[in-house]
Parts: sequence; structure tokens; C-alpha cells
Amino acid sequence: MDVEVYKEFIAAIQTLPEECQLIFFMKLEGKSCRKIAKELELTEENVTSIQKYGWELLQKKLSGIMSLAVLKHFIV
Repeated sequence: MDVEVYKEFIAAIQTLPEECQLIFFMKLEGKSCRKIAKELELTEENVTSIQKYGWELLQKKLSGIMSLAVLKHFIV
């Protein structure tokens, strides 16, 4: 992934609601939904739902820089 695109992606994540940010950064660290759920005391379904909501917000913010399908490869 291009460094500038990655920087924009990280900057966009930082604009998300706090819980979304936390989950996205945990996913970038390579943590599974199960591990995130356990650490945050949420259900896996809640983690998935919050992540999906975050992707919807990111899609609006990043529509011009790169396909979210490509970005999702790095975080899902």
C-alpha cells in the first residue's frame, strides 16, 4: 500500500467515533474479532457491527483515494 494512502487511511480512522477507532486499530494489530470482543467485553456480533459501521463512515471519507475493498484486505 502506498505510504500516502496509508497515512490518509489512518487519519480517516482517527475521525471515527472512539469505539470504532479502537476496534480498527486493534484489527490493524492483527487481533481477531473474538480477541477484541473479549478485551473490550463486547460480543463478537457487536465488534462486527461496530466495524461495519466504521467501514460505512470510511467509505464516505475515502471514496476518492482507493477502493475500500483493497483497504479491507489489510484490516479484516
